[in-house]
Order: sequence, then structure tokens, then C-alpha cells
Amino acid sequence: MTLARPACVLLLYPDFAEYQIAPALEALRDRVALTVLAADLGAVRGEAGLRVLADARWSESVAAPQLVLMPGALDMRAPATDGRLLGCLRAWASSGTRFAAICAGPVVLHAAGLLGGRRYVVGMTQAQRRRLGMDETGFADQPVVRDGPLITARGTAVDDFARACVRALTG
Repeated sequence: MTLARPACVLLLYPDFAEYQIAPALEALRDRVALTVLAADLGAVRGEAGLRVLADARWSESVAAPQLVLMPGALDMRAPATDGRLLGCLRAWASSGTRFAAICAGPVVLHAAGLLGGRRYVVGMTQAQRRRLGMDETGFADQPVVRDGPLITARGTAVDDFARACVRALTG
């Protein structure tokens, strides 16, 4: 009897940081059923020029995955202000989805209202966090922080982030 692999979603937006998620994708390979979601179908270009085709739009996704991977990007304004994406994240959160966001990825979790009352790390200065209205009492100056269903990591902690993602699925 073959067991179904847990559903995992990779969210992509323009100028996403390929290197931040590559170790996690490698660690999760053959362990998850991966779906790549973006605002639109077509190629999404990463900051190093890698072009990735989305499997679907996030506005079309209805089934709650077990894990959502969220890389950082050079400019997080587009995903952090996309009402369709934020609504999707909130719906998944209410269904028990786990989120793994690295570098500036937690900005989208903040915009969706999912960081409130949780410890987190984000690749931004204190002034940048304050400008966005992020809760400073939750900020933890650590490479990786896991608080309930959220994993957040500095952009330089890619290997620790990958291990945390595997642990989130395997216990």
C-alpha cells in the first residue's frame, strides 16, 4: 500500500530568491507532492534569472496544503498587498496549514495577520520592521524560529530552514 505524500505549496512572486528555497526543495523531494503557485500562470523569474512555471494561480487553489514554502524576494510589496494571496493564506491557516517563510517571506505572513502573538525572524532591520508595523516583541534574533504552525528563518540559514521544513512534516 502506497501512502499519499503530504501536499506542499511553493509560492512564487517576481524576483524570488532561488537559493533560499533550493535546500528545502531538495530535502523535501520525494517526501511531498509539490505544487507551485503564483499570481498568474506563466514564468516567474527569480532574482538570479531562473524562470519557473506555476502549476496554478493561488486564487484557484482551494485545498489546504500541509506546508507552504515562502521565499524572500527583492521586493515583497506585490505579494504582501495581493488580496487573493492574503485571503488564501488566511483560509489555509484556519485549516491547520503550516507555513515556512525565509528572509523577507514573513512580511507576507504579517500582511495576512498570521504573525500576531508569535515569535518570528525576518531579514529586515528594526526600522524596516517598525515601518511595516511588525510586532517587535515577537522578533527573535535567531537563524530559525518555529512557533506553532510557523517556521521563519534568516536568508542565510538555508540549511537549518530546510531541516525545519522536514521536521514540520515528519514530527
